[in-house]
This record gives sequence, structure tokens and C-alpha cells, in this order.
Amino acid sequence: MPQRDLDRLRQALLIVLSTPVKPGATHRLRLDALFETRLSESVILFNYMEQAFERGIKLGRGDIDAKSLGLGRMIADALRDAFDFTGRKPVPGIVYSAIATAIATGYSSVSGKSVMYEASRLSRILPYTTGVSDAIDFVEGLEGVGASDYLLNLDRKGITRHSIRLNSLSLGDLAEVLYDLDAGFAFNARHFTSIKDAYSEALSASNILEASLRAFYRIGLDRGLFERVPSEGILEYFIKLDKGALGKSQDNDRLLGCAYAGVALAYVEKPLPLP
Repeated sequence: MPQRDLDRLRQALLIVLSTPVKPGATHRLRLDALFETRLSESVILFNYMEQAFERGIKLGRGDIDAKSLGLGRMIADALRDAFDFTGRKPVPGIVYSAIATAIATGYSSVSGKSVMYEASRLSRILPYTTGVSDAIDFVEGLEGVGASDYLLNLDRKGITRHSIRLNSLSLGDLAEVLYDLDAGFAFNARHFTSIKDAYSEALSASNILEASLRAFYRIGLDRGLFERVPSEGILEYFIKLDKGALGKSQDNDRLLGCAYAGVALAYVEKPLPLP
């Protein structure tokens, strides 16, 4: 049932954002206003996820092709809209991941194949068939919200508006570079295995809250941020980290987009209960 799949995508985003305790990232026990900001961004992002889901359905039906999706513009508009709504910078990887996951889920609802199968296949196609205009639109979206560290990361790799046009770079090419900064850009041909890792962790969980923690831990572990601990000890380990210096950092929000994609794809395939 397509509408229920979209509902699960939205619910998974709220769960991943709110799950305690994710050291250095947004969760509902933080004492600052970051949690409320991310939830407020979700209100805006839900609208774009619905658009993306519907376009995924049209893509699956053959009503539009990949170049007609307007992926770069949709992500840029969502970034700017979220920024205008909250007055604070959104996390680009969350926006990118949520929209790409919604497209893949909509497409899967038409194809009849598993959502993970279609997401994996589309990660090798969609970001790379968008064209130069989508890549430029996306860069303009980053500029519009003042995401200077993301722009600097691209610039260090020689990626500018001029080089995008000169070398016909795609949104997928930019996502491959930005993945090093923000794991939420894992929806690309080179790094989709990170989403698969988060998905596998989520599927092995007994409920969606545990799935969120396990996915977040796996992405951080793969990036060298966490030590290896038994799965049953993750929460205790995270509580300890959250009380220390790591808990005062906000950089781990850049794990959330990838963790979300894994949890959302698992949740669509296997509806996990609330704890």
C-alpha cells in the first residue's frame, strides 16, 4: 500500500531523530534547542518526501524519466525551505537521503520488487543521470543556506560551478565527494554499502528504536568514531559517550542521513514494532 509506505518513511525519520541516546547528535534528551530544530525541519521535509515519493511512482510507471525528476532542484528547495522555516542550517545529508529514499520507495511500490533492491539499483543510476543543471541547482541550494563547509569540501576537490559545467559533473559525482563529510550522501554508486550496513543492522533489531540505535552505531563504527562493543551494550556505551566530550559535539548529525536510509528501507520491508 503506497500511502502506508510513505507514512513509514516519515515515521522512521522522526524515530531516527528522536532516539536517545546518540552521542554528538540530535536526540530528545538534549538540553539545547537542536532537537526542536530538527523536528521543525522534518515538518518541511515531509512535503518534499511526498513529492519525491510521487515522482518515484511516476518514474516506475514510465510517465517521466530520470532526467525529468528535478532531483537537484528538489533537494535545493528543501534545504532553503527548511532554513527559512527554522532560521538554522539544516543537515544537507539528511535532506539528500530522505528525498532519495522516498524516490526509491515510490518506485518500488510500482515495480513490485523489494525496496532495498530498487534503492541499490537506483543509487547507481539516478544521481548520475540528473545532468549538470541538477548539480548546479544543488550547489546553489548549499550556498543559499550557508553550508560553507560543504562548499569548501567540494572546492578542495576542484568542484566549482565552472568545473561542473566543463566536466559535465552530475549530482552523483558531488555526492561521492560529500560522503566523506556527511554520510547522508551514501546514496551513490561508490558508497551505497554504508546504507546496506545500516539496513542490515536495522533488520536484526527487535523494534524500531533499537533499529535506529544500531544503524547509527554501525555508521559511526565504520567511520572510526566509536569502539566495537556487543550489540546489547550499545545503549550503555552511548550514554557514557553522551556525558563526555563527544556529547557536546553536533558533528554526528552527519551520520543521521545514512542511518535514516537504512532504518527507513528496513521499516518499509519489515514493519518493526515500537518498543
